Amino acid sequence: MFTLSRATVTLVLLIVHAAAANQPSKDAIRDGGLVDVTVMIESYCPCSGAFSAAFQEFVSPKVGNLVNLDRIFDAGSKGTQGCCNPSADVDTVTCMHGLTECTADRLQACAQKLYPEWRDWLGYTVCIAGNCDNRPDAMGCKSQFIVGKDENRDREVKCANNMTFVMDDIDDCWNGPDGVQAMQMNADRSDYFGQAVYGLDGLPAVWVEGEIFGSFFDCDGSSDKYVSSLTAKICEVYQQKNPGSGVPSGCE
Repeated sequence: MFTLSRATVTLVLLIVHAAAANQPSKDAIRDGGLVDVTVMIESYCPCSGAFSAAFQEFVSPKVGNLVNLDRIFDAGSKGTQGCCNPSADVDTVTCMHGLTECTADRLQACAQKLYPEWRDWLGYTVCIAGNCDNRPDAMGCKSQFIVGKDENRDREVKCANNMTFVMDDIDDCWNGPDGVQAMQMNADRSDYFGQAVYGLDGLPAVWVEGEIFGSFFDCDGSSDKYVSSLTAKICEVYQQKNPGSGVPSGCE
């Protein structure tokens, strides 16, 4: 009969205990079951402003605890703002909204880099873009098209203070090499997601668990239909990832 030595048994027990200690907690398992939602935006695209505001106001209260929201600023070679890629030749790439939009992108990319919790950076973006209420999606938000410009500076500082962001840290990133690096990362990620093109695959382009959600120039992110559809998709995917978890309250 095969027998184990005491040393071998001890080693096995140590391995088992180590493995048990490294098992994810219930909280970690729950977090691992979050639905990945990625949005590619353009700071001066009115539809992006409307989407961000609607996600914060309507989607997040229902299913915000079910998602991990990520954001990319369009700077890909196939996008309409290729000039926002720091490595690009601005004379040979598309730049629908101009180089000024790259400055607005970099500001928000730095806020996102410094404050990576999605509710924080989304809240900052919505705040600095101004009021979107009672405005068609195609008109965007009241201050959206001056983000990153001198005339919006007071709002950007006030929004940072209200959210306990350190504006000096954001400025250091925004005006320094960290901001350039952040935009290069966005450009690289835009190319990685290059199977979808901003506008052709949604305004903005949205992925739910890696699958494109939007459709051709669907500038309706604040509409009841879009919000309901996106919420339902998140609920569907969450329950697929978490079988037996029941129906989350925001999905009822």
